[in-house]
Amino acid sequence: MTEREQRDTAAFLRGFDDCGRQPYRWLQKAESLRRTAEIIAGHVIDDFKKSRSGEKEDGRKPEIYPVYLMIAGLALEVLLKGILVGRGEKIVDKGEFKGWSGGSHDLLRLIERVSIRIDEKERWFFERLSEHISWAGKYPIPKRYKKVMPRPMPQGFACVTYFSSEDISLFKSSYEMLKVMVQAEIEKKRAVNRLAES
Repeated sequence: MTEREQRDTAAFLRGFDDCGRQPYRWLQKAESLRRTAEIIAGHVIDDFKKSRSGEKEDGRKPEIYPVYLMIAGLALEVLLKGILVGRGEKIVDKGEFKGWSGGSHDLLRLIERVSIRIDEKERWFFERLSEHISWAGKYPIPKRYKKVMPRPMPQGFACVTYFSSEDISLFKSSYEMLKVMVQAEIEKKRAVNRLAES
């Protein structure tokens, strides 16, 4: 490797590590996912209204709410991870992703790690989002049949794959709460950097 290639590689490596360590980068990615979820949400709402009204359509459209819930879940996952990055979780080192301690797509575990209190309805919502990230947003079946078995929830028994009329508002309120938390971590990092520079 030439001296220039070594310099370029070292600079890219520093940039990679820096990108993984900056909560604002996680917020940017979450914003992309949020925008995508919002675009899909309009179609989900239309489909939901048509199914409730009994309106018939020519041909059967594929359901898109599982994809909406997967993308909404990913947006919240990225915000939760941005909070952890802001609090100093070391996920990259020397150009290598080290992973997350305590699971990667389990939103309830991530919520616990950032010390957020949620009610039973939110707990069920985050559990369903985790399942949509893991499999329900992209595959017709999980690895094990027990994942689709109905289980207790606040309103009775249900499978994790259903769509609720409250899902969109729960996503929006959860997103805003977590976004504020990431922004607080960004501000803390900026304050530390300003102190270091003075």
